Amino acid sequence: MIPQLREFDVNVWLSVQAEELASRLANIHFDYVFTSPYDRCVETAVRIVRERKLPINVEPGLSEVLCLCEKPAGFRALSLLKETYPLINVNYVPVYARSDLDYAFERLHCDWVCVPRTRTTLQSIVDDYRGSLLVVTHGAVVGAIHEIVTGKWSSVGQATVSKFTRFRSEQGFVCEYSGDSSHLSSLVNLRAF
Repeated sequence: MIPQLREFDVNVWLSVQAEELASRLANIHFDYVFTSPYDRCVETAVRIVRERKLPINVEPGLSEVLCLCEKPAGFRALSLLKETYPLINVNYVPVYARSDLDYAFERLHCDWVCVPRTRTTLQSIVDDYRGSLLVVTHGAVVGAIHEIVTGKWSSVGQATVSKFTRFRSEQGFVCEYSGDSSHLSSLVNLRAF
């Protein structure tokens, strides 16, 4: 956390980052949007697609590393999220339900423990949805996506952008850029840890 900031200031700062991220992605086409069920991720996804009115698919498989979460995970039920964020797609069937999250496996205090869950989630999404996908999630999950797609973990800052493009049909992906922060007005403390 930035020194001397109160919770209110942090919320304002995160809102500014989300708006800057939305501006950065304003002219990029997305066919589908997937997000972690935590409010800040959902709110960021809403800011990115609000003008486009794209439905937002809430995916518990994109949750933060579970050793950092309550048991059960402390995100709100889909019906409550829908009340706050009308763009949520209640017809989306997630890869993981809250009850499917494996707290026993992810009890270790390290980021890499989310790789198996992220791999299953990402594979299901990529298999079932074609086109340009936007994924809004947490730093460890983005690191896991890098590991899965490129074979190398990459820790990126919050509100940064990484782009992966499928090449040669079904053969794989290439990382065009990772952790791009060029849209942010402040690069101070982009990591949550």
